[in-house]
Amino acid sequence: FSVPDYQRDYEWTNKENSTLADDVFNLIADPSSSSHFTGAIVTTPYNRVDGIKSSIKIEDYQISEQNVKHLLDGQQRLTSLMVFISVLKKTISEDTSIVEARKNVFVRQLEGLLFGNDWNSCQQAPKLILNSDTGYYFNQEILGLVPDEQANGRLKGPRRLKTAIKTYKEAIADAKKDLIEDMHYCKDEDEFYARTVDVIRNKMIFVEIACDK
Repeated sequence: FSVPDYQRDYEWTNKENSTLADDVFNLIADPSSSSHFTGAIVTTPYNRVDGIKSSIKIEDYQISEQNVKHLLDGQQRLTSLMVFISVLKKTISEDTSIVEARKNVFVRQLEGLLFGNDWNSCQQAPKLILNSDTGYYFNQEILGLVPDEQANGRLKGPRRLKTAIKTYKEAIADAKKDLIEDMHYCKDEDEFYARTVDVIRNKMIFVEIACDK
């Protein structure tokens, strides 16, 4: 998915990001819930004219334009979920209580949500491409791509991405304590991460409304 040039910048605040985190962890606390409707996304076919400010050139990944869609609605929620996934991946990678083999499993599963395989170039192409200044910062800090001198963290969109990173880092730490130590829904960190990854991969449901133009 690529955000076209005419779309607004990243706008979510701590309130919306906290709600999204609660949605994830409530599904762990309520195992009877099989899924959660996360939202609808509206797409149209990719148009190069509307992607001039894109932070990533799709030709660098040898992606066919036919395999890219412009994201007209749902950008805020989808971007935020990508930030959550990135923060969760980093949290797991840095957790010394998890054995390396398990870390690798979780990290691969989460990277599969952030990136898609490009079989032509053997590169992993980002599944979400943002535009302009926010996109450069997103690529560097969320996707972990090569540092970009255009990634200016002082601008509005990047500042809100920074806030989202902080919000999700704190939410994951709080939920881990609550679900393991206080409510005993998970017996240890490994189970907490396993169930969180499962919720994101299998229970957070998006509906795509694809428009012809």
